[in-house]
Amino acid sequence: MSRIILTAVTLLGFGAGPRNEPAPVVHQVSCTAVSAHDIGKLPLTLTVGNTQVEFTEWASRELGTTESVGFRITSSGPVTWVTESGPNRAFTGSSADFLDELALVKPNAPTLSRITFCEK
Repeated sequence: MSRIILTAVTLLGFGAGPRNEPAPVVHQVSCTAVSAHDIGKLPLTLTVGNTQVEFTEWASRELGTTESVGFRITSSGPVTWVTESGPNRAFTGSSADFLDELALVKPNAPTLSRITFCEK
């Protein structure tokens, strides 16, 4: 009789403890932003997680101004970036340079106000 009860308990899953399922792998991405105050400054180096991002050039609307419309970087590892220029203008990419051509030629177009870099 005890054999039949044990079989029924085993088949129905009674007495089984919590299942040990693997936890989902969470990949945390490290990001660092360049504020409007630092845009256009050289030298400028950011630490993005384990990656170093160094700005080597800024493109300005006019020579001698701080209205930056582009940049060139070198990095020790792969990064992605998001630029912000005003409330409704943003670009994303992963190249070593960026140029907002519209802001370069249109005097009232907003210039770079924030750039966020993230580890790839």
